[in-house]
Amino acid sequence: MLTPHTFRSCATSLGRLAFTALATCTVAAAANAQVTQVVVDFGQSPGVDNGCDSPLFTGTFDGSSGFLAMNISDCGVVESPSLDVGGGVTLQFFNVSGWNNTDGRPPTDSRSLTGDHFLTADLGADEVASFSLSGVAESDLVLLELLDRRGGEAALVTFEGVETLVDAVGGYETDDEIPGGFTNVSGSGVTGKTSYSGTFTGPNGNGQGNLVGARITIIKSGDCIGDFNGDLVVDGSDLGQILGSFGSDAGGDLNGDGLTNGADVGIFLGNWGDCPGGGPTGSCCFGIDCIDGLTEADCNSIANAEYNGDGSACDEDTCVPPGPGLCCEANANGIASCIDLRCAYAVCLSLPECCDTAWDQSCADQAASACNDSCDAPRDITVAAIDFGQAGGCSSNPVYSGAFDGIDGFVGLTISDCCAVESPSIDIGNGVTLQFFNVSGWNNTDGRPDSDTRTLTGDHFLSNGCDADEFVQFEVRGMNPSDTLILEFTDRRGGERARVTFEGNVVGIDSISEYENDPPPAGFGFTDVSNGGVTGKAVYEGEFTGFDGNGEGNLSGARITVIPGSTGRYVQDQKHTVQQRTKLRRR
Repeated sequence: MLTPHTFRSCATSLGRLAFTALATCTVAAAANAQVTQVVVDFGQSPGVDNGCDSPLFTGTFDGSSGFLAMNISDCGVVESPSLDVGGGVTLQFFNVSGWNNTDGRPPTDSRSLTGDHFLTADLGADEVASFSLSGVAESDLVLLELLDRRGGEAALVTFEGVETLVDAVGGYETDDEIPGGFTNVSGSGVTGKTSYSGTFTGPNGNGQGNLVGARITIIKSGDCIGDFNGDLVVDGSDLGQILGSFGSDAGGDLNGDGLTNGADVGIFLGNWGDCPGGGPTGSCCFGIDCIDGLTEADCNSIANAEYNGDGSACDEDTCVPPGPGLCCEANANGIASCIDLRCAYAVCLSLPECCDTAWDQSCADQAASACNDSCDAPRDITVAAIDFGQAGGCSSNPVYSGAFDGIDGFVGLTISDCCAVESPSIDIGNGVTLQFFNVSGWNNTDGRPDSDTRTLTGDHFLSNGCDADEFVQFEVRGMNPSDTLILEFTDRRGGERARVTFEGNVVGIDSISEYENDPPPAGFGFTDVSNGGVTGKAVYEGEFTGFDGNGEGNLSGARITVIPGSTGRYVQDQKHTVQQRTKLRRR
């Protein structure tokens, strides 16, 4: 049975995964609940004659085994496939097409799962594809997870009014790299209905979206008739419900006749005592979402769930792991960094262990010195994050608007048009200017929105292309010779790298490599070309070329940090500490 309380607020899903939080976050389930989980592989087309042979994935994946096949009749056919997943529950898609991209992989290769897919807005399918999950009981708690196709072809799923970006696989292409797993599109689960519905599109809300599989978890309540307060015991504390509604309404109705009377009292007394299958219960974390009132066994039967202990209960923070705390306080949980990334950045310039290991008292003391009185912004340090190459006449090419590597507010160093050879410059603040000479640029954002990091790593400046010089020069000027300058660059997605020579220091820029998707993988960031920082001059010079020292090189953005040398906090002898790092700490 479902206990009568619900938890009204849960932790909003972090980052890109959820755009709208569920209004009701958890529903308690009885301790004698029955948990059923099935996993489904989409798109096994039997059209062997036209090269569409696509096997059902037979291995284990993310803790689940025994995939079911949800077949389409042939590649590119628009249809409405359905599948009985067991217990009378049906999953159905409407007006989707599908394709086989397993490239002949065997059924033991997980690419046979993450290649086959259903898609929308292609091969005759509707731009917005719909699906339903029907045949569940109103009292069931249903968790739905979906998986996108390898190759970065994500989908935006709307399920029961909640939008979720399904982008767990991303650029996964090889069998020895296990994909990130399924994405939960149901929050802490849905309940109260016999049928649930959703849609999916491309990741921007229209166009082509791709889904390759589903995992469905159904938590079916057990029977504990007469347990009105959900404590898994029918006793005197429940008797008040019967007596309070006797003869007047259905508040204590146990036989379903709409009236609380002697017949219900008889049923109540017949169930007196512990509920069958009862036992200690607690809260169960499913990602950052929480389900209340499960036994440890119930919780452990759900893939990737974690039991929080007998007697635990869901609240807003139950399933949210501890994170960075206030910058002026040591982190009691031994977690690195602090809640304000700009202040953390300033501290970690001289104490990199504060962002790599733990934010201890020495980090908090440094924050009190390096940041303002509230410890929520760096004091006197200039940090500028710059997006190269937004050409005015090369289609839509916005400046990346998000926070990146702890620094927010990118600004655009623009060119006038794609392939125009020119010398763009930008004032980064306090009279310091960055300028490139005889460089060309191009727009490769492919219409990405300004919130997508591909708008940063697509636009770029290049050497030895579009009539630009093979060796493109740049300079940073307007510096106070007592200040320290740290200069970092990032290259363009697609493996188009550059080699930078800056004040005699030669560095290959290869921080992206074959990165093609949003968000970036762990460790993605800028590369320091200043050997931890340079000082003593008003003007600093450099050049970039292809990665091998000639030919075409590509740079897509820069980060410039200027540390005052007269503040008493980052004096000249601290430069040695900064130089020990080959790169600034990447968040």
